[in-house]
Amino acid sequence: EELIDLLKHHEAVLAFQEAEESIGQIPQISDLAGQMKAYQQEAVLFQKIEKQRAYEEAGEQADLIQHELENLPI
Repeated sequence: EELIDLLKHHEAVLAFQEAEESIGQIPQISDLAGQMKAYQQEAVLFQKIEKQRAYEEAGEQADLIQHELENLPI
């Protein structure tokens, strides 16, 4: 439990939580992250049911959104 308390109050953890909260307040980022997650989930589903082309397309869409998120000026 002492380790948990130390980690909760560690400078890096606090900085990450602050950044995560700030990013979460930007609607464009939240929307894109939600879309990317949905495409990633579809890709996994398609892979499981052996729909290779649908899997590839969903994965490509997720990658495009991830690229867009990475290039946002935050």
